Amino acid sequence: MRPLLPACCMIGVILLMLSMAGCQPVAPTLTSKEQVFMNNYTSEMVPRCFGRYLIDLPADMKPGRLSGATFAIFPYTEYSGGIRVKVISMSKEQFDIQLAKREDELKAKHIDAEPQQPYLDNTISLDDRTGIIFNRSENGGSRGARTLELHGWKDGYAIKMTIDAADVSYPEYQEDKQLQDLGSNVQPKLAMLQSLYARTSGRTNDEIPSGPGTCIQNGFISGPASDKMSESISMNFVSRSMPDVIFHLATDNVHTKTTLLDRMPDIRHALDVVHGHVIRDRSSVTKSGQSYEEVLTTKQMDDNNPLMGQSFKLEANSKMGKAHNPLINVSFDNGKREAPPGHDESDLLSGG
Repeated sequence: MRPLLPACCMIGVILLMLSMAGCQPVAPTLTSKEQVFMNNYTSEMVPRCFGRYLIDLPADMKPGRLSGATFAIFPYTEYSGGIRVKVISMSKEQFDIQLAKREDELKAKHIDAEPQQPYLDNTISLDDRTGIIFNRSENGGSRGARTLELHGWKDGYAIKMTIDAADVSYPEYQEDKQLQDLGSNVQPKLAMLQSLYARTSGRTNDEIPSGPGTCIQNGFISGPASDKMSESISMNFVSRSMPDVIFHLATDNVHTKTTLLDRMPDIRHALDVVHGHVIRDRSSVTKSGQSYEEVLTTKQMDDNNPLMGQSFKLEANSKMGKAHNPLINVSFDNGKREAPPGHDESDLLSGG
């Protein structure tokens, strides 16, 4: 793994080989057949952009569905909130159809407690006139809890962003001193949303940006890392030829009070429940000097399937996570698959 900015971390593809081959306390020597398979599987490595890093993965691994991104003012609080971001390839015609459908859907909804009060307060056109921000009720229970829901389109990609906000300007809140002291934050949240959208663009998942920024699924958010902005990124990669092999990457600007090895008692207890055990746990350092901890386990991956799978976990920067040295989590599993989609995932604009 290597950063888009100055080098600070390198995690080798050996993780892949360990997880696929390891199932004993000491990793066995590969048989000639296994060695041929691994040589073939890793013969074509493809650079993938993930967060602010580049990582080489076998060409057989494709981006999975279960990926996400949240950006927030740091330190994150419920009041400061975070912007949830999704990007998907989409034609302008399809985007316009879905946007109109979403607007009609919101206009037809009303607050549960007050049927005469609309769910949708108002709409704001994006500066480039290619989308809308809906100022809507967060959950339909009240007018004060708001969600700003942005839908934009740029160069063949639909971009959806949402952030929760508070609005205490409605008449029913005027006598509530506690709420009035907290105040409304719709306008600063709106400015955050518009600023992040201005830096966001779509990209193919094999495209490597030339400048600093953050890669998310199907997208790129330009700009240097900042201690004022928290970035929480997760991306899945799934083997095309072996769909029960999943590689998961996650980074976050926060830190933890414990390291991966500190949590081993809890890990061992959880493994007992699924008839598993620890194969190996250790701390180590990469060639570039990055310290990390790793755990390799075997367990029953599915309640409905007695077959045992393997799970590899790696964690770095546990107690120092921040913008330029984020908490890094890597996991590699075989024996389970991504959960099936609950709806048509091309319908990005629907739902909350």
